[in-house]
Amino acid sequence: MNRPNHALTRNVTGYGADTHWQKKFGSKEVTALRTTRLEGVTMSRSLKCVLVVCGLLCIPELALGQPPTGTWKVNGNGHEGELVIKSVAGLKVEGTIYGQPFVGAYDEKTMRLNFLRIQDPKDPTTSQAWKGYLFQNVGETEVKYTLAGTFESFGEGGGAPRLEFGWFAQITKPKE
Repeated sequence: MNRPNHALTRNVTGYGADTHWQKKFGSKEVTALRTTRLEGVTMSRSLKCVLVVCGLLCIPELALGQPPTGTWKVNGNGHEGELVIKSVAGLKVEGTIYGQPFVGAYDEKTMRLNFLRIQDPKDPTTSQAWKGYLFQNVGETEVKYTLAGTFESFGEGGGAPRLEFGWFAQITKPKE
């Protein structure tokens, strides 16, 4: 079967973009070029991505740091209540969840909170291991913080005959 020797060429020049495609059938090569110009400087797409990410990391509002202390609204496997973070000192986190104390750790690098809820100190099967990740939504005047993750129940403390359950908690603070 003979294919026609077609050539497709597209040159686009304009504000911020240069695109050049060549497509030839048969034994001819296919080439493409895509670059972006920024005030006389030609940048590749990956370099643009690196610059955007570096710019976002420099915005202080996006640096999460530690989870805020206070009373969070929590939903663990459909059970609504309060998560109270009393203190965050270094890695150590202390507070209550559903009115019961917990101790745990928070890693700023991964934004991960781990804590152990012990419902009955005399019965280890009532323990639950919680882990969640912190993120935020920044509004005009306030910041909504969210922790979301899973918890494992070592007995029947999760409300269903399985071991792992989902949870999330939210708190809103004034923007600083």
